[in-house]
Amino acid sequence: MEVKSGSKIWGWLVAFLVVCNIALLATIWMKPGRSNIPGLAGMNAHPGGPGANFNAQLSFTKEQNDKFIQMRADQRQRIDSLKKLARETREQFFSGLKGSPQTQARLDSLGSVLGNYHKLIEMQTYEHFRQVKEMLTDAQKPLFDSIISDVLKSMPEQPRYKGDGIRRQGPPGDRGHRPPPPPPGEMDGPPPPPPGE
Repeated sequence: MEVKSGSKIWGWLVAFLVVCNIALLATIWMKPGRSNIPGLAGMNAHPGGPGANFNAQLSFTKEQNDKFIQMRADQRQRIDSLKKLARETREQFFSGLKGSPQTQARLDSLGSVLGNYHKLIEMQTYEHFRQVKEMLTDAQKPLFDSIISDVLKSMPEQPRYKGDGIRRQGPPGDRGHRPPPPPPGEMDGPPPPPPGE
């Protein structure tokens, strides 16, 4: 009788843990804003995200929304291919640290190519938002002008995105968004100590 009672308790405990695991997985899976797509990942990902600003605040028509969805998919594809090329170039740039050192001319060349990819990513992002603004009605354009800064601030810095292996420096929650340092000669006194000291 005791053996059956003990196994019955274990059975209920296992069943309870299975239900808890399923609930946890469902919570993680359904989390608002969950997206693994770089660049414009937050667009329409969750209420309050940058995409919600476009759809809710600009009141897209059905045709505008359909066009925007297609434009966003094309934008992601172009940005992803540029990021892939930039990542490959970056790997070549730092490959000299693993083996024989690269010449300064090779580093300069790879640095220029890498910088050009970063420039192309920013230019493509600009062109995307220019096209979005172009499809708007005259009544929607002032609203677009008022929200575009917030949308751009909510986007990750280009070309960095989750999974690219780049770690930002700074305190937790800082996300690397700091103003640039003042020009030389404009600082009053010594520089501030690094965070955490």
